[in-house]
Amino acid sequence: MKRISKILSIVIALMLTFALVACEKDPNKDDPSKPDTGLTDNLVLDENGQPLFEEEVTVKMWSVIGDPDQVVFAKLVQQFNNEMMGQIKIDVSYQGHFDYYSALDSTWQSDRGNFPDVCFMHNEKTIEYAAKGYFWALDDIFEKTNVALDFSLVYPDINRVTMYKGERYGVPVDAHGFLTQFRQDIIKKNGLGFDNNTRFIPESRAEYQQLLTALRAKADAGELWTRNINKGMDHSWVKANKDTFYPSFSQSTDPDGLSALYANGGTLVNEAGDKVNFQNNKGFETYITDQVNRYNAREVGTSGTNTEMFGNGNAVMFSEGPWWIAQTYSLQWNSAEMKQAANGISAEDAADPIINTPMTSSRPLNWWTLDEYIGTESGSKWFGNGHVICLS
Repeated sequence: MKRISKILSIVIALMLTFALVACEKDPNKDDPSKPDTGLTDNLVLDENGQPLFEEEVTVKMWSVIGDPDQVVFAKLVQQFNNEMMGQIKIDVSYQGHFDYYSALDSTWQSDRGNFPDVCFMHNEKTIEYAAKGYFWALDDIFEKTNVALDFSLVYPDINRVTMYKGERYGVPVDAHGFLTQFRQDIIKKNGLGFDNNTRFIPESRAEYQQLLTALRAKADAGELWTRNINKGMDHSWVKANKDTFYPSFSQSTDPDGLSALYANGGTLVNEAGDKVNFQNNKGFETYITDQVNRYNAREVGTSGTNTEMFGNGNAVMFSEGPWWIAQTYSLQWNSAEMKQAANGISAEDAADPIINTPMTSSRPLNWWTLDEYIGTESGSKWFGNGHVICLS
């Protein structure tokens, strides 16, 4: 509930902030050929110093939130609309993850009258679209509307991706990171763990790649033991089919790519803070190259079927958000079945705490860090992804 309350308070604050511009927008807004002339400062405050509304303002928001968070988000929006009835109404359109940003670009270029007033999007995208001129800097708006938000406790990596040319362009709402899930049962069964097969999570870039390569080699040689851990299935160990097995599936390059960027001394912008410049970082470039090379070596499979492949033993690792892990995966794959000597499970495996709890999750500690950055301040840090509110 604390997380929900926090999101609600931030959304309300930003909607009040937006009252500054919603009643009388720039006359050139609908004409892409003419420049914006700036915000129209027609804000009226009540006796409590809060924005006063003479008629209801409709705020058009695009949200990238998907299930299961979308259910909660929709309730927050409805709660806000009920509380602010007659003053502000949020009209939300939900855009799919892969459609959201292309839709922003195409709408800005060809249909600016339908561009959203508020963007609820991934925080690491803020600088890119601020640089394109889509968003307002917020500091002056906060001051005019008496909206006070404290950013002192926001994680530094979350906070800095909302800053461009020394100004804030977004309000962070949450912070999370994609976790990589491991079939530690398969790793242990095949003797591919670390520290004499007692540790099953890699702790460096070299160990991570070593695990991928070893899994691929054993599968190709017909020597890799695997099993199906889906409920109700036969859990007997069988040899992996080299044609359908992949060591890993990559869900998204965004979180890990940014971890690689920061772990290797990089930043999203240049030293002056006025140009998006992440592609010139060696660590980020190496991460992308690694992804391509591992895909070509059949160490990483095509995303989209990772969940199914993970459960049936045709994959050993894949990335996903912690919400899905808590709500679905832990319950599905670390079930009581795995601790019972039945459905192909031996008494020995049922008693083994690694084998009987086959799924474990981990953050990418040093997986993307080049040797020269090991031990540095950011070398073992993990980038937290999340969402942000921006005003167009």
